[in-house]
Amino acid sequence: DVNTYSIFAELKRNLMGPRGRVGCIVPSGIATDDTTKFFFQSLVEKESLASLFDFENRQALFPGVHRSYKFSLLTLTGLERPSKSGADFAFFLYQTEDLSDPEKVFKLSKEDIELINPNTKTCPIFRSKRDAEITKAIYRRVPVLIKEGRDGKPDENPWGIKFGTMFHMSNDSHLFRTREQLEGEGFTLKGNI
Repeated sequence: DVNTYSIFAELKRNLMGPRGRVGCIVPSGIATDDTTKFFFQSLVEKESLASLFDFENRQALFPGVHRSYKFSLLTLTGLERPSKSGADFAFFLYQTEDLSDPEKVFKLSKEDIELINPNTKTCPIFRSKRDAEITKAIYRRVPVLIKEGRDGKPDENPWGIKFGTMFHMSNDSHLFRTREQLEGEGFTLKGNI
């Protein structure tokens, strides 16, 4: 079950010349979904992403499309014209005029994306330039809970986090006893204990 939009986005990228550009309209999941994360990671690492502008169809920019549908204007650049300073982003836009608002449009570099989402390297979503700046400032000071190891490196766990679960029937059913079993072993019920 493949989302064909990601295949077409990759095809457009492969057909683009080394100094070319390509723009297309795709579902916003191209940058945020787990199924497209490797494509998005490649765009960021090779500095091929020029911009990603996320819209919600609330004001019926596309009249035949449901109003809650999210789509993005994705612009890619050829390998000989990398976006060295990062890509331009905007999210939760409703009309093209929103792109003129300097508080809605912001830039993220590949280092910013790796800082904020080091494990998935998917696109972080912010409502404003200020939100992006605050989040980057936090992540520069405070490490992520666990950074997954790559290329033979071990996981980093600066917080010393350990995940665990309480007892539950799917994994620990052998530890649970029925009332009859407990009474057979001499236990008696006093109230709810």
